[in-house]
Amino acid sequence: MIHLYKTLVHTLFAMLLICGIGCTDIPPSAEETEEELYLAINSLQDAYGSDDKADLIGTDLCSLFAPLIEWGDQLVQSGFFVGVAGEGVLGGAVGFGGYDVVWDYYHSQISVSAYHGQGIQLAGGIGGSLSAYMGWVGGFRHSIGDWDGYHVTASTEIGLPLLKEYLHLRPEVFTSADDDNQNGFIEPHEVNGPGEGVYGFSIGIAVAIELIPEFLPITLGLEQGKWFPHKSGIVRMYETLKHKRLIPIIGEPLAVELIDEETGELCPTGWPNYEPERKCVIQLGHSDWSHTRNSLHVAASICSLTQ
Repeated sequence: MIHLYKTLVHTLFAMLLICGIGCTDIPPSAEETEEELYLAINSLQDAYGSDDKADLIGTDLCSLFAPLIEWGDQLVQSGFFVGVAGEGVLGGAVGFGGYDVVWDYYHSQISVSAYHGQGIQLAGGIGGSLSAYMGWVGGFRHSIGDWDGYHVTASTEIGLPLLKEYLHLRPEVFTSADDDNQNGFIEPHEVNGPGEGVYGFSIGIAVAIELIPEFLPITLGLEQGKWFPHKSGIVRMYETLKHKRLIPIIGEPLAVELIDEETGELCPTGWPNYEPERKCVIQLGHSDWSHTRNSLHVAASICSLTQ
């Protein structure tokens, strides 16, 4: 996990270096340096480049790096989640529900969500399953609250050798969606693409009971569901983390606060029984700390809750 944080920090540093070429406003004290840089580029173009190449390079350096910078932003605005789910199958119809614990690396936040939904699958059969899973999510632009809302998921289930009737590998990919017409059903034009909402993938193990076996060895499914904050779960998670330390026994206590994700204010004691309309999430670290120190507290929270 520490290696993952180093990768994110290095990616952010690389983005800053790229942007330093010209993607950000240059302070007045650096105007002379900027002018010298472009004079050097123009000299190289005059000596070795064609007019077309000169136009390409001289127009806007940022246009060449924009796709890379956008990808880097999305990589940094990412998180991790674990969860459990139950699913029932009746022919081609699917109903499901479950719970997630979600970490937002970019904003150093944690939340707990519940969800339910329905879908279709192509293998038929009648039965049910329980699954546990973990995954990666990108697209946390505002806060960890971006996780809640509608998700559209494409999934498959593959029976594992020797126990294929009972034990399934379940990979999934998903993206968020907006129910613009508020009818509870996601239409194709309401599905968000990367950069418009959260998206990601997961891998899980499902234990299945099949009353009528499926007629295909691999199950393909398409599902939609609604995720919403599990307030009592958030409070229990907060109370648990308050007693954790960065290093067991000798380390400093985890910096944990329960804040309103929209305003950043501390949530009142007694939430959600008091002021239940607030959207409270768990905040780790402090805004005046370094990214490294905040990341250590996020990593410690993951280790303490997944051991």
